[in-house]
Amino acid sequence: MPNRDKRENAMLAVMLAILVAATFYSMFLYQHASVERIRGKTNETLSAEVRENKSVFLAALDWQYRSLEAVAAGLSAAGVENAQAELERLGQFVGGAAFFEIYLADAAGDSLAGDEGAINISDRLYFRQSLAGERGLEAVASRIDGAPRFALSVPVKSGDAVELVLYALFSEDAFTGVLQTKASYDGSRTLILSCAGEKVYGGSGLMQGSLLVDLERAGEAGALAVLQNDFASGASGIVNYTLYDTETYLAYAPLGVNGWMICTSAPAARVNEEISQTVKSGYLIVAAILILAAAFVLLFAYVVRQNTKRLIADQTRLNEIGARYRMALENTSVAVWDFDPVRRVLSIDARSARLLGVREGSHEDVPESLIASGFVHPDSAQDLRGLHARLAAGEKSLEEVFLLRAQNGEGWRYERVRYTNLFDEKGRAYLAIGMGEDVSAEYAEKRRLDELSLAAQSDSMTGLLNHDATFSHIRRYLRAEGATGMHALFVIDIDDFKRVNDTLGHQRGDAAIEQIAAAIRATFRATDVVGRVGGDEFMVLLKNAPDLSFIERKARELRDALHIPCGAGDCLPVSASAGVALYRGDGRPFEQIYAEADEALYRAKSEGKDRFFIGARP
Repeated sequence: MPNRDKRENAMLAVMLAILVAATFYSMFLYQHASVERIRGKTNETLSAEVRENKSVFLAALDWQYRSLEAVAAGLSAAGVENAQAELERLGQFVGGAAFFEIYLADAAGDSLAGDEGAINISDRLYFRQSLAGERGLEAVASRIDGAPRFALSVPVKSGDAVELVLYALFSEDAFTGVLQTKASYDGSRTLILSCAGEKVYGGSGLMQGSLLVDLERAGEAGALAVLQNDFASGASGIVNYTLYDTETYLAYAPLGVNGWMICTSAPAARVNEEISQTVKSGYLIVAAILILAAAFVLLFAYVVRQNTKRLIADQTRLNEIGARYRMALENTSVAVWDFDPVRRVLSIDARSARLLGVREGSHEDVPESLIASGFVHPDSAQDLRGLHARLAAGEKSLEEVFLLRAQNGEGWRYERVRYTNLFDEKGRAYLAIGMGEDVSAEYAEKRRLDELSLAAQSDSMTGLLNHDATFSHIRRYLRAEGATGMHALFVIDIDDFKRVNDTLGHQRGDAAIEQIAAAIRATFRATDVVGRVGGDEFMVLLKNAPDLSFIERKARELRDALHIPCGAGDCLPVSASAGVALYRGDGRPFEQIYAEADEALYRAKSEGKDRFFIGARP
């Protein structure tokens, strides 16, 4: 017995020592985690407030823009010559939009009326933005009294041309209520900074210096580098720094306007105080645990019983959670099943089997058995094999849409299938949870929208791109992936087409247009942009030509293809002329290239037609 007691005492002593060591180590981890949690909570709170302020500010801006655009629409309808009088007539409506001042400026930047009637705003960013047809925004100092203002502007158009600019000025107080901070930190405030760190809005006035300059002077190199990089790239983030003897947290996000960043700053004193209290509490907890550890031997049995009760309670809660999950699942149209990626066995209950359209129970040799049964459409069979191969290879999450047999056995449906792999302690996939949902209605709507989009871009007679779609495709290509490289713009016009219509009639003329369109499409590559941009005018962007000789060869092929001789019966021979402009990655706008191609077409016509002419060459 004594030896047994000694062994038991020794074992309990070892357990007590382990407990003490574990207590110290656990408390260290707890304090570290608590500090990180407090900082993380601070980051989350400030970041959430930045996102909310961004949303509210942009919504407020949009409302004001809509008010201005409503006024601009009225001015446009009244006519440019009556715009100032109409603006004065709409004064009551404008007053409801809370503008500080509202004016009209002509295309030269001269204000038309009001206290600023003699002022020219052509150097203002907001004026240039609206003159280009966009919404304008700028933080400015009033040229009347020097007071800070937000300037918003919109274009006033006559047809598609911008004739006037309507702009309104706000005092910074107009956004004070919108940009109030809600974080529970004394001294918190909202800022709007430019990408250079200059204070566009600081809660107590516009344009109050540069935060980045202040940080550089204060020697805060780390925070300065992060802010410079994030501000330049338009990234969100949060930093802390010490400025004027005050440590501060600053959360920021891109506003999406003029490169501005919206920020929320909060003094770190409250956070540091909370961290200090957590550390002090940790010391007290350690002392208390050490005292309790001394009584561990006497309470050991009690603790075991309590742990058992707690495990039972936890299991009960898990059972309740499982029951709630099953009840929630019953009210959805989502099928759920298990799949063993090693044995290739799929197991499914009655409810999910009914939704998926298969029998209840286990299905072996999946996916081959499902494919062989006709459950999977032939077009989706290979994709389904690929998905299960990726599951077996250990991919964590997968999602694809397949064509499966409809639940009633007639026809097909689109099913979105999601899989999540579960892994054992060695990282091997041992079970995959599958979920399926019928998305046929979603795909039908997508097809309808795609068909509408295609119809909106196509020329009804030839099937080529129409005028707007052709211009849009070419502009977009030259601004993006086609900004570099060598391309050629062809402008093609049927020779003497009016004579064909007058002699043979419009039906034969339409047939000639269709024949010309088919010949043009066949001459160029599938990757080239081909469109009909007028009654008898076509346009082609030949992309990524290897050299000038390739362009010349294509031009000759085009000329030969468009030289359509007259056959038997009443007809007229049809030919076409083409003007070609070269683009060599020099950044010229589409309009300039188009003008050069049009001039080359004129040369081809003047030199006898039925030919092509290539503009300026290297």
